[in-house]
Amino acid sequence: MVVILLMFSCSRKHEERDETIFDEQFYSALNFLIETRIKDVSVVKSTTSPVYRKEDILKRIAHDSSSVSQSISNSYGNYIFDFLVDREVLDTREASFMYDSIDSTLIINIDSTKINLPVISTKKLDEFLHPKNSEVGILDIYKKYDTIRNTYGRGYIAQVLTPVFNSDYSVAIISIDYVWGPMVAHGRCFVLKKEKNRWVIDQDFQRWET
Repeated sequence: MVVILLMFSCSRKHEERDETIFDEQFYSALNFLIETRIKDVSVVKSTTSPVYRKEDILKRIAHDSSSVSQSISNSYGNYIFDFLVDREVLDTREASFMYDSIDSTLIINIDSTKINLPVISTKKLDEFLHPKNSEVGILDIYKKYDTIRNTYGRGYIAQVLTPVFNSDYSVAIISIDYVWGPMVAHGRCFVLKKEKNRWVIDQDFQRWET
C-alpha cells in the first residue's frame, strides 16, 4: 500500500512538473514569435484554438462529409513531421512522439501577465463585433474592426493554436491565425527549435488565406 501511494505521489509530481515546463516553454516560444515574427499583431485572443491530427479529420469526413469545419485548417498531417525528419530537425521517434501528442481537447487560457501583448476574451471581442441593436451590413462590420484597432492598435487580432512540443521541448510547432477584417485573414505555421537554449525559426509557412 505504501509503495502504491509513493508511486502515485511521484506520478502526480511528474505530471505537475511537465505542466510547468509546458507552460514555461509555451510562453517562451510565443513571446519569441511576438518579438520576431508577429510585430504587426496588436491583441491576442485569450484562449488557444485546439489542433487536430489531419488523418483523424479526413477519416471523420469520409464517414460524414458534413463534418468539414475549421478543424481541417487547424490540423497537422504526418507529412509535416516526415518533412522535419528529412530536414534532420527530428528523428523518427521524436516525430512520432509529436504527432501522437496532438490533443484536440487541449485549450490553453492565455495568461495576460506572461505574454508581451494585450489579451482579449471571446466575450469582449463579441461585444465589439456584435453590439446590441447594431447594424449587420459589411461596412458596419469593418467599422467594428476599426473600433477594435482604435482600442488596441492598428495591427491584426491573433488567434494562437495550441502548441505541439517534442519530448524535451527543444522543438515546437505553433500556428497563428491573423484577422484584420471580416474578409481579410490568413494563418501561418512556425516550426521552432532550440539552439544554445534559444528559440530560432526553422520553418515559417502559410497555412491558409482569405
